[in-house]
Amino acid sequence: MANDTKTATRHAQLLAQATALHQTGKLNEAHAIYQDVLAENPQHTQAMTMLGAVYIQAGQHEQGLSFIRQSLAINPEQADAYYIGGIGLQALKNLDQALDFYNQAILLKPDFADAHNNLGNTLRDLGRLTEALSSFDRAILLNPQHLGAVYNRGNTLAELKRFDEAVISFGHALKINPNFADIYNNRGNALQPLNRFEEAIADYTHAIRLNPQNADTYKNRGVALHIQRRYEEALQDFDQALALNPGYEFLSGLRLMTKQTLCDWSNWQEASCQLIADIQQGKKCSSPMPVLAISTSAAVQKQCAEIYVAAKYPPTNASVAPKPDSANPKIRLGYFSPDFKTHPVAFLTAGLLERHDRSRFEVYAFSYSHVPEDPVQKRIAAACDQFIDVSKQSTDATLALVRDLQIDIAIDLTGHTQHARTELFAARLAPIQVNYLGFPSTMGASFMDYIIGDTIVIPEDQRTHYSEKVVYLPHTFQANDDQRQIAPATTRAAHGLKDSDFVFCCFNNGYKLNPDFFNTWLNLLKNTENSVLWLLGEHPQQVENLKRWAAKQQVSPDRLIFAGRLHYPEHLARYQLADLVLDVQPFNGGTNTSDALWGGAPVLTCLGDTFASRMAASLLHAVGLPELITQSLEDYANMALDLAQHPEKISTLKQKLKQNISTHPLFNTTLFTHHMEDAYQQMMQRQQAKLPPAHIFVKPLY
Repeated sequence: MANDTKTATRHAQLLAQATALHQTGKLNEAHAIYQDVLAENPQHTQAMTMLGAVYIQAGQHEQGLSFIRQSLAINPEQADAYYIGGIGLQALKNLDQALDFYNQAILLKPDFADAHNNLGNTLRDLGRLTEALSSFDRAILLNPQHLGAVYNRGNTLAELKRFDEAVISFGHALKINPNFADIYNNRGNALQPLNRFEEAIADYTHAIRLNPQNADTYKNRGVALHIQRRYEEALQDFDQALALNPGYEFLSGLRLMTKQTLCDWSNWQEASCQLIADIQQGKKCSSPMPVLAISTSAAVQKQCAEIYVAAKYPPTNASVAPKPDSANPKIRLGYFSPDFKTHPVAFLTAGLLERHDRSRFEVYAFSYSHVPEDPVQKRIAAACDQFIDVSKQSTDATLALVRDLQIDIAIDLTGHTQHARTELFAARLAPIQVNYLGFPSTMGASFMDYIIGDTIVIPEDQRTHYSEKVVYLPHTFQANDDQRQIAPATTRAAHGLKDSDFVFCCFNNGYKLNPDFFNTWLNLLKNTENSVLWLLGEHPQQVENLKRWAAKQQVSPDRLIFAGRLHYPEHLARYQLADLVLDVQPFNGGTNTSDALWGGAPVLTCLGDTFASRMAASLLHAVGLPELITQSLEDYANMALDLAQHPEKISTLKQKLKQNISTHPLFNTTLFTHHMEDAYQQMMQRQQAKLPPAHIFVKPLY
């Protein structure tokens, strides 16, 4: 007995020594002692458990779990063993078994704060966010200074889109450890959706001071700066993120887009070609949006979208049962967007939403933005049967809501643009899901059933470059609102223009411009006396870069006239002052083109090979001005010069446009709505007949 006691005492001393070594990260030395104890007593469960912990901590999870299971087979009343085993199972992504182990640890030791925290992490990994939050709350109740639980609680609240609460939770975490860089980074991420960008930037900056080697923080700060239109600073952050992590996923495209926004075309050709080559090699180098302004290939754009969706939004293969035949026979349309506010998407769709036939359709708008005082949002809300703000609702809550409402057709007006919630569509909101308007290309996603187009933007021989089935509308893909108000006419002098000048105009965003088209425009100025180029100039560096580029091409920078943003009616009115609007490739003006035409200005375009590069052609056909569609950059330049040298031709075009606005389909909102409703009806007929999506051709009503 004395020897047994002496051995037990010695083992306890050895285990205390090993534990001290273990806690300081000296795993090999701790491992040796645990092995010595087990050599003398193969049934020593504590040594067995701690040896398992060493293996798990060293990343040898299966071997570690083997020791844990042996220990529990001898003594199943070990909370620590279940806890350590849970860590190993969690690392192996065996989440259901990890839950069992953590729950067993808590059953044996209810005040085990670490187990409650890890249980929360596992529930979070399983997407059971509300339950995870309860586990973190329990851990914090047991130990208010539990940094991991307070931090994880903030992350979970952010995932639930409870950003205000997340910010508070991160603040509590910083009181526990004010030198934890990741907390500042994640609080910045929670502040951004609250539009508290300056605070977010300050948090990212603090995180960078604490850990200047974290590429994520530079990227996150760059995004916040980009949204604030602080493009030069954003570009510096993107460069730093890529310097720290050259393979940073999907950042190269955003970086190049930021340079284009500044009209900084240094190494533009090289960078564009490299980005396209990387996409063709399957690299995760760009989100789809920047590529629309870079690539002239629909195949490349599709490949980019497919790479992005596979990485970010893998389909869940979920299905939504159609509502019972006995239910409301009206088709329930759900339109989803962050842009139901003063935004081009809302300007285009407001009339469509108002004109839907309420005897056959119910119209729901699901808004990702909450700006109730915005006049356009008020109009959209009044146009719908229900306008539902889901800006602060989690993915699961939004899915449950939409499915409960039994939406038949979910229309994504966002695509791969800013503030998209593609995860909703990946999880399947409705039996039929449609990609429309906000993103003029394929989503590259199996969970999107249809894309709305026409025979110009998606020729039939190009359909292979779209993952969706194509709905061909008769005249144009683009909705337009015939109630758009134009402010009273103003003078050229009020905008820095001379009455004697020929005014070439382009109000597209800077990122759509490129040196090929800009050089063409500069040549027009060289060959047209008393001509100027009227551009949108939103950023001082963008303006400076364009002036410098013009000077290098021997064109006086004074011939570039820069305009700022105006309220929409005033913006439409100033188009009346332009002689000829110049479209750009490969990303045409969409809303900009219809704005110009509605404002009375003819638009010259060059036909490309992608949806985005054919939008203006579609609109010109629909307004009866196909003569303004050219087939090459050379033809485009020649026609622009001819029109500038023959102002009587411009007068004829303007008169024709004025007549056609009321007689042609482009701005006939009621006609367009009928065609869209016919498309929705055909989608439903196929779905009710249990037929898969197929290409749809809508016949013109008149």
